[in-house]
Amino acid sequence: MLEPEEHHRIEADGNDGDGKVELKPLGPNTARKILGCHKESSGTNKQAFDQVELNAMKKAKKVYNSHLYHRCVWRYYHGIFLPSVMYSFPVNSIKAKYLDKLQDRTIRMFLPKLGYSRNTSKAVVYGPSEYTGIDLRIFRHEQGLAKVETMVKHLRTPNTEAKKHLQIALAWNQYTAGTGTSILEDTTAKLTYLDTVWYLDLRDFLAETNTTIEVDDPCIVPVQRANDKHIMDFVLSLNTFTKGELRRINYCRLYLDVYTISDMLPKLDHS
Repeated sequence: MLEPEEHHRIEADGNDGDGKVELKPLGPNTARKILGCHKESSGTNKQAFDQVELNAMKKAKKVYNSHLYHRCVWRYYHGIFLPSVMYSFPVNSIKAKYLDKLQDRTIRMFLPKLGYSRNTSKAVVYGPSEYTGIDLRIFRHEQGLAKVETMVKHLRTPNTEAKKHLQIALAWNQYTAGTGTSILEDTTAKLTYLDTVWYLDLRDFLAETNTTIEVDDPCIVPVQRANDKHIMDFVLSLNTFTKGELRRINYCRLYLDVYTISDMLPKLDHS
């Protein structure tokens, strides 16, 4: 993506009477801080992860260098550390490998202060307390759960702007996917050709946890004839194309505005 040039500036009248206010352009890889969340147009989530990492390591080191009793550390972990670190998770799409590395680094600081060995089995560390686990949290799962909770909450709330935005984004992703099944119900299809971040990350979490989300109207284009198929379903079933090739095929399909195989065939005149 191209960075903005020097002459790409916008000026607006200032409400304080001081004249013009210059709105400086930001590049696609430069994050904008909105309500404590860092978002950039390219969708890399790099600065968002940098802020999460900085916050998590700062708090973990503070606990590690303290003389807190293990019960106080437990309350701090669940009452302060997790809410602070996971605050931006509903809008983030940080890659799982980065979250896993950060999680391992922070957990190794918390375990000794909780009275456990750093080398305790992960099944025990992240297992629920009902089964004698320590009940610590996996960051990538918490990010996925935060997205599911946010989406379901807004979709069930009538007449809100957030609901409209989610529905528009979902309809657009379904349109660009070009498949005959809902992208949130069928998570087995590898839709790597989609130019999206948030919904793809959500699908990865749904696939990992064997979960589906059913919406009232998934905006699927119906087939028009018997034995008709959606083009991208047929392309994906061949399992022979690379990610780049799938993307180019889908670009052509979108340019031609076709969804099913019958869309590419001439209409039969039975008169």
